[in-house]
Amino acid sequence: PSPSPSPSKARSKARDGDSGSSSGGGGGGTRGRGKRKKGRREEEEEKASSSSSSSDDDGVVLDRIAAARLEMEAEAILEIERARRANAKRLAEAEAIAAARRERERKAEARTSAMLAERARAAEEATRRKREAASRVEEIRVEAIALGEIRAEPAWDEELRALSEALEELRSRVE
Repeated sequence: PSPSPSPSKARSKARDGDSGSSSGGGGGGTRGRGKRKKGRREEEEEKASSSSSSSDDDGVVLDRIAAARLEMEAEAILEIERARRANAKRLAEAEAIAAARRERERKAEARTSAMLAERARAAEEATRRKREAASRVEEIRVEAIALGEIRAEPAWDEELRALSEALEELRSRVE
């Protein structure tokens, strides 16, 4: 009686398309894509399955498969950890950029607030000066009203007539 193939051999053959029947497409179960490259795991399984024929060898094959599986899991864990660190780094960079942006916005807002406060102060100062000027004008007007109407003294009339006559005399000499 011929020894029956181990379960790992059967799986390997089924995966590789060597199930004993030809698929007619050349190359086995590759679905028309030509020869398929074997992965590292498949090569190890194939080596293990071709070199083992007894039950002790099956244990070694299973150990190799388990070791390969553990190695792949370790690589996957390392890759996940690398991705996690890269994401943490990107997050820290994004947070630093956001903090810098918030600081710039805070400074711009402070400048704007200071500018608006200065404008408000200047407007209040201008309003105060206008009120003071209007108040002075009003005080002068009240004082003028209190003094009464403007009247010239009678002596001024005589002096104005004398000056007018002197001016006429000078004009007549020039002509």
